[in-house]
Amino acid sequence: MLPRSLRYGAATLVVLAGLGPAAPALNGPPASAKPVTLIRIAHNGHYCDGCSPPLVYSGGPVADTSGAAGLTITPVYWLPQGAGYTFPSGYAAALNGYASNLAAASGTRDNVLSIATEYYGATAAGKINLRYGIAAGTPIVDTDPFPPAGCELASSDYSTCLTDGQIRAELASVLAANGLPTGLSAFYPVFLPPRVEIADRDGTNSDSTFCGYHHSFGAGAAVTLYSVEPLETSGCDGGQAPNGSVVTDGAISTFSHELMETLTDPVDEDGAWLDRSGDEIGDICSDYYGSPLGSTDPSRPGTTEYNQVINGARYYTQTEFSNQAFAKLGVGNGCQPSAKAAAAGPSTASRIVIDAGAYPASLPADGKSTAVDQVLVDDTHGNAIDGDPISLATYVVDGRGSCGALDRTSGTEKGLYGLLVRYTASTDDVVCGIVATEGKGGKSATALVYQGSYRARAATATDTVPDSLKAGATSFFTMTFGNPSAKPIPFATIELQITSGATRAPDVAAAQIRVATSLHGRVGPFTRLETSGSTVEAAAIQGRVAGPAGTGLVLRPHGKLTVTFRVTLAASVPSRGKAPVLSFEGYLDQLNPATGSGTTLADTLATDIVVLPPSPPHALALASVGSLRSGAHLQFKLWDDSGEAGAQITVARAGRTVDSFDLSTGEAKLGAVYYVTWRAPRGSPAGAYTFCVTPKRGTVVGVRSCASLRLT
Repeated sequence: MLPRSLRYGAATLVVLAGLGPAAPALNGPPASAKPVTLIRIAHNGHYCDGCSPPLVYSGGPVADTSGAAGLTITPVYWLPQGAGYTFPSGYAAALNGYASNLAAASGTRDNVLSIATEYYGATAAGKINLRYGIAAGTPIVDTDPFPPAGCELASSDYSTCLTDGQIRAELASVLAANGLPTGLSAFYPVFLPPRVEIADRDGTNSDSTFCGYHHSFGAGAAVTLYSVEPLETSGCDGGQAPNGSVVTDGAISTFSHELMETLTDPVDEDGAWLDRSGDEIGDICSDYYGSPLGSTDPSRPGTTEYNQVINGARYYTQTEFSNQAFAKLGVGNGCQPSAKAAAAGPSTASRIVIDAGAYPASLPADGKSTAVDQVLVDDTHGNAIDGDPISLATYVVDGRGSCGALDRTSGTEKGLYGLLVRYTASTDDVVCGIVATEGKGGKSATALVYQGSYRARAATATDTVPDSLKAGATSFFTMTFGNPSAKPIPFATIELQITSGATRAPDVAAAQIRVATSLHGRVGPFTRLETSGSTVEAAAIQGRVAGPAGTGLVLRPHGKLTVTFRVTLAASVPSRGKAPVLSFEGYLDQLNPATGSGTTLADTLATDIVVLPPSPPHALALASVGSLRSGAHLQFKLWDDSGEAGAQITVARAGRTVDSFDLSTGEAKLGAVYYVTWRAPRGSPAGAYTFCVTPKRGTVVGVRSCASLRLT
């Protein structure tokens, strides 16, 4: 078991259109920009797999909020009469109340829906901005029986499975029977009771992939905007229940997600506001809640937090992406709880960092193999935020089937190790996402586990880190990360982590290890890697390669990325004989620029390193000339790249010392020629002299080298 800074994976002995069951700085285009054609991604769940903010206008319509009522929300509850289906107590009332409170708060700037006012649509009359205008329609309870199951049940937990086509047909019938309007100013969220599985048109299902989605059908004035939200009892919430039920409060957050996406990108065939990866406003911020405003139950503050107050009611809903905040505040600040917050400075949540990674990241689909998901929650200085409540859930990122099981679905950040959760594989060929959401900042991170045949798609990591390094010397090694999948990995960052090589190893600080990196091999150019920290008390020295803009690199499909490291240990780094002093490890992380959260995709595992004692510095004095009037340039070479070498210079004539002084060369370069201007003391004669260079590094003294000096 290893401490937080080492990550769990160092055991061999350091960031989506449908809403998933549990879930990266550019400016947006000016209003006059030509629309960009983008394709909406159907479902990516909570794992923002290469989200590429900001949102870009693609030319399609947005919801029509120009009328006095704005967008009318009419909830539809499909609850067959006499079939044994029921909604949990208070479920429908809470959802209806949310719609009513959103309507009552229309025009305000302090809740999440107000962020929609940043975005616009293009009409024949020109650009029209969305406004925050909501009307709550009368909820409808549809008692028609369910049609025969249109899809295969994923498990015995369900009694039937409905396809999106079946739901669409029923909704059309309900609208016709009730004389309800269609068009871009009407929205119909359809809610299903427990034990009803939903299969979307792309083949994904609510059992393992999504918590809800939105679509449209029809065209022109007959277009119908709707969302579908099955009632899943786990994996569709942020672990908070300000209204008494994580299921109900999670359903409200999903409702909010689909509503915002309907406002900004309502029509399937005509994309409006999407990022460059095809993700929508809610996808980018899935499972990012921001800092809570308080708790509704003082006796359970860790599980009853709220982050929205809407018309006096308290809710815990995900944030939404703000182009304005992202352009103004940069990486980690794109997801905002309101238009008011988006216009202000960074929130306290931006000072919280959550990372997650599964070790190992690939497992056989045998129903018994296990991995450990390590969740670390820190402040921006790397200090653990002890006691931060964390909720966990799983969902299928890719493949057909189900994820395995977690040995716990909640816990707290604790000490050096963070939170460790054991995952047991299922028997299905899938990529499973384990989503961890922390409470104090409302941030989440996803660890990926590749099962069965998908193991071949897992990112890879190898290195050439040597098992020994010499103090006072420079060494080179590489770390190579591979992407065997057919999809690029954007916003990839490489983290170098240096820790103690063994228990009771001497402490080493970041200032004692100089690191530079190159993406072009040893020929360079090299860029100095900013590192911080120390190995004291099992902590770590860390540095991150994040590309020129700081938002990551792109690891291309079926490609590899090799980083060459140039590492110089100071001569002061202690040696312990054959016992390791340091341990080097590299991680491939994927950054979500909108939230600043990181997902670990691969790691090299740790290499323990023996530190060899430094060789003494040595020098070579070179024959020099000068004059009594203008002085002499004493020339010498110095071999010591520790950055600590200096020299004592002695000038003699006929065996008698004329002058002696010390100097520092700064960061000595291997074999570089140094010049020291020296003037002979007044009264010194012209002729032959000798000057000697004695290299020094701390208490280590090298062999003296002497050469001739002629003064005229």
